[in-house]
Amino acid sequence: MRNVTPEMHRFKEASRHIWNLYLMPGEYVLDVAVEESFLRIERELLRSIVLDGSDAADTYGEGPVAGLRVRPRLPSTEVPIKFGTTAADGNSYWDSPKLVPVEELDQIEFIEFFDWSHYGYIDYGIVRALDQRTGRRVLIDNVNCDFWWTE
Repeated sequence: MRNVTPEMHRFKEASRHIWNLYLMPGEYVLDVAVEESFLRIERELLRSIVLDGSDAADTYGEGPVAGLRVRPRLPSTEVPIKFGTTAADGNSYWDSPKLVPVEELDQIEFIEFFDWSHYGYIDYGIVRALDQRTGRRVLIDNVNCDFWWTE
């Protein structure tokens, strides 16, 4: 397992930069074609900057990226986590943050960097991931995360 935290920060910054300066169609403007193009760009950035060319990048934004783990940044003993649920209407709802002991966060797999609104400038200050232990989706502030590549 290799610590890829610096590479993940480079990936995040490259993604933000490309979206904010070149692809964002405007504040509160949704352009599905641009969104789909940006997702392809992000996958290639992740593949080349972090994942050593691995096809694991193909699931970025849709599901867990196999082998890309999220670990609490040390020396934390607890980390605030939001847990997600999907309602009958298909929408995601997030609980209020709960402090979770770090020893319960050893099987978190990265899905994507996340922003509450993708219809304008993005910051990507949040990590969306899957707790493999419970099967629940989680949101963790990026400042609380380190990233490890297990492949």
